[in-house]
This record gives sequence, structure tokens and C-alpha cells, in this order.
Amino acid sequence: FRFIQATQPDTWDALQRVYGPKVEARVLERIMETKAKDGTLHLLRQGFRDVTVGQVKLAYFRPNTGLNPDTAARYAANILEVTDEVHHSTRDTADRLDLVLSLNGIPVATAELKNSFTGQTVENAVKQYKFDRNPKDAVLTFKSGALVHFAVDASDVFMTTKLAGKATFFLPFNRGRDCGAG
Repeated sequence: FRFIQATQPDTWDALQRVYGPKVEARVLERIMETKAKDGTLHLLRQGFRDVTVGQVKLAYFRPNTGLNPDTAARYAANILEVTDEVHHSTRDTADRLDLVLSLNGIPVATAELKNSFTGQTVENAVKQYKFDRNPKDAVLTFKSGALVHFAVDASDVFMTTKLAGKATFFLPFNRGRDCGAG
């Protein structure tokens, strides 16, 4: 809501006039409908359409040039958040993700973090995604959930865009020194 208010104040005012105290519920409803129908990437690129005010943007991408200060200001208004220990499952209230990265309140990435102090590696994080995470949970659902899921330890990073239980395929995401791993 803060992003829409900051970048599209006239649109927000119009939404408030139409929906009154239910404006936030209506915006959330449209976001969820668009995510379910078209997916998260479409939602971020195109926003959603409301019959009363037209198109509502949910993100602005970096402009190609700095010639237009308005587009640069809208891009700078994006709100990037990192949330740790996110409870995400309706079936298991103890189930949580180590990190969720969000753009303007919309989850775009999840991460399972492991470290040598606990004796765990990136392989443990991969197994956790494959066997302990339900790919039908909203934030994990392909297309309408987060766009990417990272398995991370102190030395390695792997990623996948689609969780599919034991069939999930992870790719290396390492960008080490001189094109090396790590």
C-alpha cells in the first residue's frame, strides 16, 4: 500500500473514493486474483487492473537512462525487504522459511540458509526444499509464488524456479572469484 500511495497517489485516492474503508482488502483481492491467473512475474511487470481506476503498478524497473527524473524517482520508491523466519504453511504452523525477499510486499525469492556450525551444508537446504516444503504452499507455488528459491551455505549457492518435491532440480548459482565457485 505504501508503494502505491508513494508512486501513484491519484490512483490511490481514486481507489479510496470507490472502496472506502475496504480499499486495502480490495487491492489485496485484485493482487491475489492476478497472481493466481497470470503469475507473480506478470504481476510485477504489469501490475493489476481495477475496473474503476485502470492499471495499478506494483513495481517500477530501473530506467534505461537518467533523462527522466520522474521514472528514476518511481524506481527509487520500490521497497525491498528481507524477512527472516517466515511461517508460510497453513498445514504446519511450525514450518518456516529462513528468508523471504520481497519487492513492494510481493515475495520474489526464498532462501534456506545452512552453516558449518550446525554441521549442515547446501545439500541439507536442497533436501529441505525437496522433502520438507510443500510446493502447494502459496509462497512456494510455481508461477504464483516466489520466483526463485535459493539453497545457501557459506561456500555454495544453488537455485530453482520450480519446487516439485523430489523431482526438484537445482542449478548452481555460484559467482566466485575469477569465475570459480564460492
